[in-house]
Amino acid sequence: MKVAADANVLLSAIIGGEARRVLANPAVEVFTTDANRAEVEEYAAILAHKRGLDVELVLLAAVTLPVKDPRDQTHTAQGCNRFANRALISA
Repeated sequence: MKVAADANVLLSAIIGGEARRVLANPAVEVFTTDANRAEVEEYAAILAHKRGLDVELVLLAAVTLPVKDPRDQTHTAQGCNRFANRALISA
């Protein structure tokens, strides 16, 4: 399964929220944008302070999130192949 995650979902996962279970599930591919990654990095330390968490650990978690870029060439190529196959089947 493929899902898209915004900054709020990613921040929740970092601090141990329910979103963490989705990101930890190997059957789920999580995608996000550079803008969402930047927002996570911007607010991770602020959130860590508010929650009384170790700022360095939260920042480390933020930069090592298991998320993919939707522009990744591998996924783009796979998507193009699936689209081409569907076009051939429906033709």
